[in-house]
Amino acid sequence: MATHALSTRLADNKVLLVDGSQELSSAQSALTQAGCKVYVAADGFEALSEVVQQGPDIVIAATSLPRLNGFQVCALIKRRRRFAGTRVVLWAANDGVFERARARIAGSDALLAGPWSPERLLEALGALLEPRREGQTLV
Repeated sequence: MATHALSTRLADNKVLLVDGSQELSSAQSALTQAGCKVYVAADGFEALSEVVQQGPDIVIAATSLPRLNGFQVCALIKRRRRFAGTRVVLWAANDGVFERARARIAGSDALLAGPWSPERLLEALGALLEPRREGQTLV
């Protein structure tokens, strides 16, 4: 995907990053450079507060979070009519059947697994923002 087209698609989106790891700063930097307004939360409860306060277009949450995990955060967001249209991307360390099933049940729009990189994140978000064909899923 062309970098300019990707940046244009991502520009002006409000993105909430939910993760307590050190990879957060590079994700924040990559999203800011792509033109996104980025908010940060360190755990599941803080994430829910930020969703209510900021109304992000996209939430990117690690599956392993303190207090509420990413699956729980996703399910709580998707069950509220006001936020049901918010896109939620879950990031898991493993790409197993169990993680994919939990992500689908929680209602996530995409599950990214394995090693983190800014390029993978931006490509996944670009794909997430493309119009989908009926029945297409990224989980």
